[in-house]
Amino acid sequence: MLGSQRAFGLAACAAAFAAVVLPSSAASADTVESPIGTVTAGQYLGIYCDDLGAHVRVTVSGGLASASYTATGSGFWAPTTTFVTDAAGAGLTDLHSVNIPGGNGVGTAVITVTAAGTTVSVPAAINCPGNKGD
Repeated sequence: MLGSQRAFGLAACAAAFAAVVLPSSAASADTVESPIGTVTAGQYLGIYCDDLGAHVRVTVSGGLASASYTATGSGFWAPTTTFVTDAAGAGLTDLHSVNIPGGNGVGTAVITVTAAGTTVSVPAAINCPGNKGD
């Protein structure tokens, strides 16, 4: 009985520690309201990095129905991806190897999203020290 109480106590302490420490180190998503919808960009799962920067998920809601969008991340290796929204104007894409201008992996990246001739910029906090990850 004593062993299970001790294990429970250790688990509770670990959970409390994670609740305090992890949110401050995880990146958060930023949202911009625009004529092409509500555009959100944030580091995937708040913590996901690849070898050259952050993995950033870009989502659109309330956008243009069945429209083609492009999303581009900041950084030398960040590609441009194309995605199509559904009939409700919702869609998403993932950008890999995003970093901030100058190549740093910690700070605020700029994601540009374009549809129907309108471009919006969305800041996205990223946290990939050393640009190393999974």
